[in-house]
Amino acid sequence: MKGLVIEEFEKPYSFRTDLPTPELEPGLMLVKMKVAGFCHTELLVLDGEYHSQLPMIPGHENVGVIAAIGEAVTGFNVGDRVGVGLFRKAC
Repeated sequence: MKGLVIEEFEKPYSFRTDLPTPELEPGLMLVKMKVAGFCHTELLVLDGEYHSQLPMIPGHENVGVIAAIGEAVTGFNVGDRVGVGLFRKAC
């Protein structure tokens, strides 16, 4: 998996091509991101203001396509385009 990663506070993002694909847990979906916003929250995380656990892939304003669906997920199909408003392990 590819992604931009914050590995150190106050340093540029690292572009990585060797990230493991997350394993699906029940109730979750895997979304292949197509577009990701960069907002003030990401800047605060990058600056270390939230004392987030590193390394991390930031982002909570994303649009992508569902790549896989975990058990107990209803109302979505692989290939659906979705928007994601999510804070997970960021702050």
